[in-house]
Amino acid sequence: MQTKQTEETWNGEYLERLWVPSAVGMGLLLGIFLPAMGDDTDPAPWGTVSRITGWTYFCAWSVSFYPQVFYNWRRKSVEGLSLEFQLLNLVGFICYSVYNCALFFSEEVRNQQTIACNCHSKVKDNDVFFALHATLLTSVTVFQFVIYPHGPKPSSAALKLRRIIFLALFVFSVFAVVLGSYVFTAGSTTGFFSMYSYIVLLSLAKVVITLIKYLPQVYLNYTRQSTVGWNINNVLLDFIGGGHSVAQLLVDCASTDDWDGLVGDPAKVALGNTSMVFDVIFMIQHYYLYNAQNIDSEGAQICPNTDCGGMSLSPDGKEPLLNTASSGPELVV
Repeated sequence: MQTKQTEETWNGEYLERLWVPSAVGMGLLLGIFLPAMGDDTDPAPWGTVSRITGWTYFCAWSVSFYPQVFYNWRRKSVEGLSLEFQLLNLVGFICYSVYNCALFFSEEVRNQQTIACNCHSKVKDNDVFFALHATLLTSVTVFQFVIYPHGPKPSSAALKLRRIIFLALFVFSVFAVVLGSYVFTAGSTTGFFSMYSYIVLLSLAKVVITLIKYLPQVYLNYTRQSTVGWNINNVLLDFIGGGHSVAQLLVDCASTDDWDGLVGDPAKVALGNTSMVFDVIFMIQHYYLYNAQNIDSEGAQICPNTDCGGMSLSPDGKEPLLNTASSGPELVV
């Protein structure tokens, strides 16, 4: 029994250590060996540099969703993870997916962009793949809130905030669907009701969501005085992804001497920079502010993320525990 537990702990530690290097290595290989797709205007060798930074950001950001999903699955709990953050993330990535797909696949939308702002989109194939993949994985994480315990019942103030966020997301979703349906049927090529104007609106919504989506998780960590339940590997990969995302855009603009790309892809610029700022906050919370808060409500020792994925262990240091004070999978709205 002890051998089996030791093996499971070692496997968890091994997996936690592999997330970051495997994502960076995979991005490097894809950038070097995959051929360019779409309109690749970067001269040599900058086209290769752009693909490497682009696929590295894609792999880092895409893999960043998996540590949390596996962490939740291993603990059979989502305690310590903010539901509001995940829902904001999901709606934001749906908007980002529509924006990227429209600019990448539709020549008509790109022509409308050229007329509207005299600029050209720098959306690449990895942007499209990332957005769609992020939407899928965020949906999986949201589903885990339905099937796993999610911690003690929120306070009355937290419940009010949750209801406000739920209502805002519902109103925006209805508005976006109705407006999108009208834009699609109207077929206008210029003005507010053109498809390009519509996806710009979605990109701005994504930017706004990105600016606020991390706040519920930062606040939850603060109120709990702990980052247990919030996998640090997802933060590290998010930081790497944000840096490479902005780097790819700068390489594309500099190599073609076309800085209009920064204007033509505001969502990518805001997404990368904002995520890095909040990632630094999460790192400070995890490694400095709450590093000593390693005892759960049952008095069980919580080993560091790099040793056992941040799971709570029994006093003998062998058996993973769940917080018995946690509520069941019923969502409190």
